[in-house]
Amino acid sequence: MSDIKTRYLPDIFGNVVQAVRDELEQPNLRYEFGHPREIAQTLRNDISENTRRFPAIFLILDTEEDMTSVSLYARYSLEVWICNETDGTWSAEKRGAENFVPILYPIYKCLLDKIAESSDFAVDNNLRPPHRKYDRYYLGKDGFDINGDAFDTKIDAIQILDIDVGLHLASDCL
Repeated sequence: MSDIKTRYLPDIFGNVVQAVRDELEQPNLRYEFGHPREIAQTLRNDISENTRRFPAIFLILDTEEDMTSVSLYARYSLEVWICNETDGTWSAEKRGAENFVPILYPIYKCLLDKIAESSDFAVDNNLRPPHRKYDRYYLGKDGFDINGDAFDTKIDAIQILDIDVGLHLASDCL
């Protein structure tokens, strides 16, 4: 029988998001995790509660846990969205100047740096984890939808795919 302590990825990733909040001095940076439909529904529900919804980092689940390594708890290929509200009348140039360059890109860079710095994640050579990235202009209502699930508002986003990270064993199991 194994003595390996279970690790819960959404909480560990939430600690990384907290480090991003602290570094960028953005205490209102939102963090949600779950299936895209659940995230979209949560955001729709928050309109009526007048809750601040953006900027936000979304950890998209379901995520496969590759448990074949004896030196890691698991290896992941994560999907993360970094989003902010936008104005549907803005051009791509204006979105770049108002959303991507001053808000989304700094969060993106800091997030990858904090993943690499985290003692929980194993990243090759302690560099930013390998990944693919898309700048998504005009998501949401009447625009492009995330996995077919409409956001109720227009957003700009950076979609990060295939973030290759390992999760270390819990320190009390080493």
